[in-house]
Amino acid sequence: MPSSPQAAARIAVEAGVLLDRATLQRLPYVHRIRCDSQGTSRRVLIGTETARGTQWFTPEQCSLGPAGLVTPALKDLPNRPIARPPARPQADTHHQPARISPEVRRLLLRLATARQSRDITNTRKLIKECDGLLTRRTCVPAALKEARDSAEQWLLERSKEVVTWNREGERVVLTGDAAKQETEKRARQARQAAENRKAYLAELKLALEHERFGDVRGLLRAISQLPDSDVPLTRTQIDLLKGARARVYDGGLGKLQDQVARKKWLQRKCPTCNARPGQECFDAIPDGQPLRRMGGHDERLQLVIAS
Repeated sequence: MPSSPQAAARIAVEAGVLLDRATLQRLPYVHRIRCDSQGTSRRVLIGTETARGTQWFTPEQCSLGPAGLVTPALKDLPNRPIARPPARPQADTHHQPARISPEVRRLLLRLATARQSRDITNTRKLIKECDGLLTRRTCVPAALKEARDSAEQWLLERSKEVVTWNREGERVVLTGDAAKQETEKRARQARQAAENRKAYLAELKLALEHERFGDVRGLLRAISQLPDSDVPLTRTQIDLLKGARARVYDGGLGKLQDQVARKKWLQRKCPTCNARPGQECFDAIPDGQPLRRMGGHDERLQLVIAS
């Protein structure tokens, strides 16, 4: 291929030959030659590649001049090279990092403080503020999105933790298997509490019907000391508790239960039902199972008062 500027304009190559970009940026045209099959013979075509593309002609349409091969495409030659030089890249302001405004800086500081102090509630509120800012603004610093996602991941990890207290009253955070075991233990306790509450409420109803007000006070106290349960009280159960409290506390019934500690009267034998020390009192019901008196017989409690 000629290398001089004068000869460069007279390049003729095969149709499929690729030229380097620097050459195409320098030349206004390049002649290309190809052969097409036409029946059992071959036909030669001469093309001229310019900035407009490539136009093809038969040899009869072309001629030889002082500058070399001349095709009809050279009569109206574009005044520019085949390939344009690459445009100078412009600064993409969309991808430039956004500046951290005072508002964003304060939000990042508050979010970091909430996480450091393990304030889950405040962290959730600040994440919502971040979402509002990210939605409202088209250009926000990447640090805000990263801090928001990190805080959300932190909340997810905290949801798997369990907080408890040791014997010294210190707060302990359990994770992993320890947290799983504690969660299962609390679930078992909650189920047991629900079962105990159901049994106590059934006894409470019977105690009210038989006017055993000492038992009513004891059962109310036992129910209030049960751990929290996920099973809510029904409307009937709520009315039962309210009615029982009104009768024994507002009416002053069964007050001996408040005067004698349970552990003290349990040490005595009951003169009414002959319950031995350590056993609870009971009421005999004809043709039925004995009913437990959780509050004890008044005669048993009076033995402690009199001593």
